[in-house]
Amino acid sequence: MKLLKLLLILIPVVVLSACKTTQPIYNINNHPIVSNIESNEQIKNAIIDAVLYKTWTLKQEKDNVLTFELFIRSHHAVIDITYTKDSYSIEYVDSTNLKAKGNRIHRNYNNWIRYLSLEIDSRIRQLK
Repeated sequence: MKLLKLLLILIPVVVLSACKTTQPIYNINNHPIVSNIESNEQIKNAIIDAVLYKTWTLKQEKDNVLTFELFIRSHHAVIDITYTKDSYSIEYVDSTNLKAKGNRIHRNYNNWIRYLSLEIDSRIRQLK
């Protein structure tokens, strides 16, 4: 009987913890660029190619800041990518239907940013 009571208490706890869909917003700050390229233009183009490949849309380009947005079904996210020849940063700007509240957002957003960063790194490594 004690085992049954324990299970009745633990099962909802496990189920609720598995349903936790929000996480702290994942921003990338001053991620080093491993390349001998000295041109900001080449870095910018590699970033744009990578982000467009991941189906984001370029919304705005100003100085060394690129603003992109992503639409997936009813979800929408906006990010800024700041870059130099030495590093880049990806910063959350806004979203719709991603459960953003305070410094938390749906975990899928964080996965999108991780994969986006990997693609950017790959494109930059291909520069010569």
